[in-house]
Amino acid sequence: MEVYKKDLLSNLSILKPGIAIKDVVEEMTHYMFTGDYLFTYNEEMFVSIPFKTPFKATIKAKKLLDAVTKAKIDPLHLEYDKLGLLKLTTSDQEVGIHTGTNFDYLERANVIHKDLIDPKTVWEPIPKDLIEGMYICSLTTLTDDFQGRGLIGVMVEDKKVYGAQMYRCTSWELDEPVVAPFLIRASWARPMRKIDFTQYHVGDKWVSFKTESGIIYTVLIIGNQYPSDRVEEMLDVDGIRVRLPEEGLKEAASDCISWSEEELDYRMTISLTFEKNLVTCRASDEYGYIVKKVPTEYDKEPINILISPVFLMEILDKGVRSMTVTKEHIRVGFHKDRLSHALILNVKESK
Repeated sequence: MEVYKKDLLSNLSILKPGIAIKDVVEEMTHYMFTGDYLFTYNEEMFVSIPFKTPFKATIKAKKLLDAVTKAKIDPLHLEYDKLGLLKLTTSDQEVGIHTGTNFDYLERANVIHKDLIDPKTVWEPIPKDLIEGMYICSLTTLTDDFQGRGLIGVMVEDKKVYGAQMYRCTSWELDEPVVAPFLIRASWARPMRKIDFTQYHVGDKWVSFKTESGIIYTVLIIGNQYPSDRVEEMLDVDGIRVRLPEEGLKEAASDCISWSEEELDYRMTISLTFEKNLVTCRASDEYGYIVKKVPTEYDKEPINILISPVFLMEILDKGVRSMTVTKEHIRVGFHKDRLSHALILNVKESK
């Protein structure tokens, strides 16, 4: 079969969230060709794309991605031979990759998929901005570690999306309620922002999202109970309004993000210190630090905030231009349209 590099890379990229980071079980690091679909599955996330092939096989994700990425001439010819090799051929090269022999995880993925494509399965129109709200709230959670870390994850219930961890929390308001509540790991909410989902389905163990073209993201539900009253109480911040700098703050946050060795480090926090006519943005790690200074009109007592620079850039893009600080300098809040965020001041970050 022939396929164009751009189309195949696009499909493989969409499937990447379902690939396990650690090679604990070999099949969880594989792309799975079923003949009608392409799957990835890692016990907590399942991704499916319609993709016709004349063969059924599982193949190491990194090997296939590398081979497709390095191919320089279109189209690509995919062939599965009797020796269990998937051959990727162009006019100037041929790559042969051994395929898997254990189909246990492929069968598990098939069970999930058959339920989702069953005509009896009810899919609902997705509430407006649900995926965007899940992404924004996921930025509040710096880790997926649920052991002794307090409120962690992304919770969706009624007409609200919540994200919280330790001393920070976020909420996002929806136009309409979801059919059932669900709590998922924050990291699973982030890749979904890149895809235009139109429907969703909440099951007993999984919540699924589907596009018009049949792409399905299915995420493990880790709970459906959440102390939303406590989060709403923390989000209710009353006090002094402080204007953020008109220019320079987003650029400073971007420069701090660049300090990290990772392409986009969701675990990163930066220090924002508001003092007389100046906001100082500081990022640091074991190798050193970067400090950016931005002029401001603030002229009261110093305020120090620890915040995700990725989150800061997002809320600035959404029009947040001020923050509210309690008179006792205990909490600070950001509010704009659907978005509310609050954090406790004067705490030390621990990862």
